[in-house]
Amino acid sequence: MGAGGVSAAEAPLLPPASDHDPAVPAFEQVMGHPPGARVTGSAEAVRYLDALAAASPRVQVREYARSHEGRPLRYAIISHPSNMERIEAIRADAIRLSDPRRLAPGEAEAMARSSPVLVWLAYGVHGNEHSSTEAALVLAYHLAAARAEPVERLLRDVVVLLDPIQNPDGRERFVRHLAETSSGPPRTDPQAAEHDEPWPSGRFNHMLFDLNRDWFFQTQPETRGKVASFLEWMPQVYVDLHEMGSNATYYFAPPAEPINRNIPLQIRRWWELFGQGNASAFDRAGFDYYTAESFDGYYPGYGDSWPTLHGAVGMTYEQASAAGLAIERRDGSILTLRDALAHHLTASLATVQTAGANREALLRDHHAVRREAIEAGEHGPVKAWLIPPTVPSAAARLASLLARQGIEVQAAAEEFSSRAQGYDGLPAKPRRFPPGTFIVPAAQPAGRLVTALMEMDPMLGEEFIGEEMERRRLKEDSAFFDVTAWSLPLMTGVETYWTADPVRARAEAAAPDPAGPAGGIAPLAATGRPQPGAPGASTYAFLLPYDGNAAARAMAGLLREQVPVRAAGRPFKIGKVSFPAGSLVIRPRGGDGEMLAKVRAAAEAAGAIVHSVESGLTDEGIDLGSESIRQVKLPRLAVAYGEPVSPPSYGGVAHVLESVYGIPFTPVRTATLAAGGISRYDVVVLPDDRPPGYERHFSGPALEALDRWVKAGGTLITFGRASAFAARKGSGLTSARRLMKRAGEDERPADPNGSASREPESGEEDDGEPPDPVPGAILRVAIEPSKPPAFGYGKEGAVMVNSDLVFSLSRQGRNVVTFAPRERLRLAGFLHDESAELLAGAAYLIEEPRGRGRVILFADDPGFRGSFEALHRMFLNCVLFAPAFGAAD
Repeated sequence: MGAGGVSAAEAPLLPPASDHDPAVPAFEQVMGHPPGARVTGSAEAVRYLDALAAASPRVQVREYARSHEGRPLRYAIISHPSNMERIEAIRADAIRLSDPRRLAPGEAEAMARSSPVLVWLAYGVHGNEHSSTEAALVLAYHLAAARAEPVERLLRDVVVLLDPIQNPDGRERFVRHLAETSSGPPRTDPQAAEHDEPWPSGRFNHMLFDLNRDWFFQTQPETRGKVASFLEWMPQVYVDLHEMGSNATYYFAPPAEPINRNIPLQIRRWWELFGQGNASAFDRAGFDYYTAESFDGYYPGYGDSWPTLHGAVGMTYEQASAAGLAIERRDGSILTLRDALAHHLTASLATVQTAGANREALLRDHHAVRREAIEAGEHGPVKAWLIPPTVPSAAARLASLLARQGIEVQAAAEEFSSRAQGYDGLPAKPRRFPPGTFIVPAAQPAGRLVTALMEMDPMLGEEFIGEEMERRRLKEDSAFFDVTAWSLPLMTGVETYWTADPVRARAEAAAPDPAGPAGGIAPLAATGRPQPGAPGASTYAFLLPYDGNAAARAMAGLLREQVPVRAAGRPFKIGKVSFPAGSLVIRPRGGDGEMLAKVRAAAEAAGAIVHSVESGLTDEGIDLGSESIRQVKLPRLAVAYGEPVSPPSYGGVAHVLESVYGIPFTPVRTATLAAGGISRYDVVVLPDDRPPGYERHFSGPALEALDRWVKAGGTLITFGRASAFAARKGSGLTSARRLMKRAGEDERPADPNGSASREPESGEEDDGEPPDPVPGAILRVAIEPSKPPAFGYGKEGAVMVNSDLVFSLSRQGRNVVTFAPRERLRLAGFLHDESAELLAGAAYLIEEPRGRGRVILFADDPGFRGSFEALHRMFLNCVLFAPAFGAAD
């Protein structure tokens, strides 16, 4: 029986076959089985879309990306043949409607009366949420083949953009799992192997990223292609269809609180209207559902919130999962894949019908929302964000990330002044900005999105905070669904300002994907100023200031090409150019043109400037022959893979190492490392874990072997709960300990604004209970830039905390990064008062010597979603610099 006691199997999914064109192949004709009888593979789904497009004048199929494993990602365009004949004109009109500045008076109203509404339906962003794709294919057939007049009329009013599989690699992993664990009739026992996916599960893509969290970070090719396609169409409605726990029913909009404050009231009204349309369809079918209890609209990187901030009516739908073909639920009912398919199909069709019935109003409101975004920017408290080219490659990277999302970015053609405020919490003051500064105006159609991404702190309403504290008092689950801070300038570490004044400077529109600065080699005269010309035979060394991620990319490129690279353990200065600790020194071999070519190629690829100098003498600091300059090598590097590793944490590590910097590493199953395999490696990374944790593998003799490996010269790097494992009293790996709140400690209200409070009363692990988890807040840290893990950083920075982990200072090692004092700790996001008290002054990054090796602990995950670019170099420093300089230096 399906949810609500009505079995979807008792009624046909669609009207009788006589109502569909026999020339258009039905699902079972191509697949060889009826819908819901088994799980459709990604290649089969693509083949079926192609079959529909070949048979029906209502359907076109377009490819928008290739997955990491090379699978095509395609979407179908489905509408009435008369619309399909002019589909490019319809698409162009939608783009024009989304930018009020392009339209003459009255033109928007004329377009609203005559244009179809664009509804984008996206399925299967999590590969093991399989029923949505099955529903997508049945819906595609119905819209392509149905001959009834209501469908003909609907398709004159609506263009459906249907993406059946957003994550084909993850889906194939799930399909393989089912094939390996099931045979014969489906086993409904929820403990059956077919309902228990092995690590890492099909939820994630090939790189183990959650694609539903990647919309504005755009680390993955699937996301980049999807965003580009969205911007090519600018649909007025966007729905992302998911699955949830098997014992739930069906969820659709409106979402739960908190709602991002940048989402306009018109969208909230449309959520209600679409919810009513879905409810009517579910009531007629007898299906259970709910709204507004979960799945908030706060984080701007979901498949509903990001489109919404662009002016679409973005919505998430969630169906209880059959976790295969059928599963027994807590109440004894059996939920089948066909049931789930029917529910998603009902919601999808109801959404299209609601959109068609409200076509003109949707088009008018979409235009109005985009127009009001411009007006809000003109009159709001922030007129623009300013990104100076202090580190040119970093500024260009942030500008590019914004531009790829349809956000307008300008480049200043002249120097200008503005009263501006930075992200350091200090007051605004007059500042000079050089030519090349990127200007991101708030007054633009995408103004709500840019505000959500660039504002320092996405404020929560007092009512929600009060309700959250009451849930905490009653020991109920938190209502936070995801992180509560994501400011792009803080996460990328790019110097950025905002101004309340109009920017008065001659500027030009930046390219859609602003290129970074041209890298290369520049001779450095004694004045410290780059000189024209090429390095000659008198070149003593090539120098690369270690001042940004571009320098790290250049270093990685040089190491891959086996160019001998050394790093300065202390800063120096030549003329007016400062070289911080970590700066690279490359000594050419006499007449080695091949090395020169490799240095130039690495610099150009990274957008970094390498200086050539003719002497080893410097003006300040160490000279270039100092013993403080050490050889840097690519280590034999292993990253723990498989249970108990958190798949997203592994994915973040792999992305940073492999996709961003090209650092070779070996993924090794944790059990293999624990069984003695660790001896092959110089550096081992243990990403964040999930229960039962690393203790299951590293205990007794395995833990002793791990300790011996470290003492013999190995470097162990741990993230989050892996650091908690290393800090256990019985591990012996570090003198740091996990801190707990004492049992019975007084409850105090949350203080999301970070005011001062009393000193904490805390104990080590086992002396109390964990504090409330910090729900993804960005906190200020103090940094020791003279220590190898922090080479190239300033004295302060920002980190993401998304856990309940707090660590004491090391008594035997270097506390390289520590959390700021209580009154300066919080930069953005929600922070409970007790968590803030524990974190203030606690350790974020520890490097502790152990024998000839070292243990490096990160309190949280620096590879968070591959997106916290401000910490990329800190992680790479631990991999490359810490072993080179040694824990005793």
